[in-house]
Amino acid sequence: MANKLFELIKSLTPNEKGYFKKASHLHVKGEENNYIKLFDSIEKQSVYNEKKIKHQFAKEKFIQRLPVIKAYLYDAIIDSMIEYHEESFSNLRMNKYLQTLQILDYKNQTDQARKVLIKAKAEAYKYELYPTLLELIKWEKQFLTSDGVLNANEEKLNSLSEEQLNVINKLNNIDHYWLLSRKNGLVSLKLGKIRSRQDQEAYEKKAKELLFSNYKDATSFEAKKYFLENNSRFFMMTGKKGDDCIIWQLAVELEETYSHQIEENLWGHIALLFNYLLSCIENKKYDQKFYKYLSEFEEIEPSYSKNKFLTPTVIANRFCLHQIIIFKLAINQKENYTNINQKYINESENKLEKSVSAVNKYILFQLYFNYFYVLFINEKYKLSLKWLNRIMNDPDFNLRSDIHCVARIVNIVLHFELKNEDLLESQIRSAYRFLSKRDRLYKFENEVLGFIRKKLPRSVGNKRLIEEFRILKNKLEELVQDPYEREFLNYFDFISWLESKIKNKDFKTILREKTN
Repeated sequence: MANKLFELIKSLTPNEKGYFKKASHLHVKGEENNYIKLFDSIEKQSVYNEKKIKHQFAKEKFIQRLPVIKAYLYDAIIDSMIEYHEESFSNLRMNKYLQTLQILDYKNQTDQARKVLIKAKAEAYKYELYPTLLELIKWEKQFLTSDGVLNANEEKLNSLSEEQLNVINKLNNIDHYWLLSRKNGLVSLKLGKIRSRQDQEAYEKKAKELLFSNYKDATSFEAKKYFLENNSRFFMMTGKKGDDCIIWQLAVELEETYSHQIEENLWGHIALLFNYLLSCIENKKYDQKFYKYLSEFEEIEPSYSKNKFLTPTVIANRFCLHQIIIFKLAINQKENYTNINQKYINESENKLEKSVSAVNKYILFQLYFNYFYVLFINEKYKLSLKWLNRIMNDPDFNLRSDIHCVARIVNIVLHFELKNEDLLESQIRSAYRFLSKRDRLYKFENEVLGFIRKKLPRSVGNKRLIEEFRILKNKLEELVQDPYEREFLNYFDFISWLESKIKNKDFKTILREKTN
């Protein structure tokens, strides 16, 4: 209970804490509420320490019953949060409706109960709360009988029976799409990033059994979401990114149709917009809809300023996702984003550092790599090293292992640019070990590491080195004809970097020329 109570208190927003304290003070009689004393003491701790609490309240009688007090405090916080969020969560509102029906039925207030039932069913249908609808239909059946007399004709009985069957079918439909989507997710997680025809054939063999053939067969908002999620995962895994972009657009448009659902799942809406925008950037699809949704993504905070789900954690993660989009546009040399400078990155970093503990690591690694890449493109090599080190020094290798693996290789390129020749050999060995352990040494990576280890130290003189660069570039250009070997370039355009060395031009200039 101790850790659970501590974690619950630490999860509360300032407004939630304020509401709990006001609600608790209503029950205070005479002396100060002991529960508030305990709440304040725990809230001030950075790590839960029960010994300090016992020492602090050694002279208080309630400390003798600390386990009981903690359990009561936990329940009191949960109860106050239910009250506080009642108007924000449709499920909580439904629970109140059901409790109201129970009381009105107990008091034989059937007419009042029927009015509540009509209102509850309308809201349950609006938010597709089908389990609750089954409960409400059960109540409606009960209210057909008054004083032991059935007050309904055959048509009404058939109508209710048919309504219940439709709701059950909706639930079964949702469960069907959920199950297939999650099974596909397990297959994707097990295989990881597809980098060979063998991997793709293995994935497609398992995944095709889990794909849905017809979007129209999904009969609810939730089922449609599972359909789109499942198919987008399939297209991402198989490298069909154009199709992936279409799916994300359908998902965004679906949410627009069910806009009331966004209020209760604001983070889901933010993540969906991000995936759509990122897919557009990767497919270089900068149409009117892209800029429309980019603007909407940037205006999330003012647009939903009164939404209780716009928590500090959501704000921090949305900021990071927005920065990833901005830096991706800069890396792709998109107009209006090519002049992102060190000042902008410093401002972005300062804002990030204030809330970094609230940001999902999956997002952080992606942002760190984008910081590195933009600085590298602008030849701020020492500054860019800082962000690569943040990735490589993090022990959580299995989270975004793709970025961790790419980081090991571009780290060698970065040390080459920094003219740290004495570090290259150790960095190459380290990269080989890291990639080999994770079975990530594909042809492209092997060719690059082999060149750096065998050719680079022996290429004395600028002309010789340029010739070796040209040979490597030709080999890599042949390799990337295989779509499975092109994946590396989605992280770092190594071929364009080689071209910059061969032509003696800035990396940034080569990228801009290719974009134009």
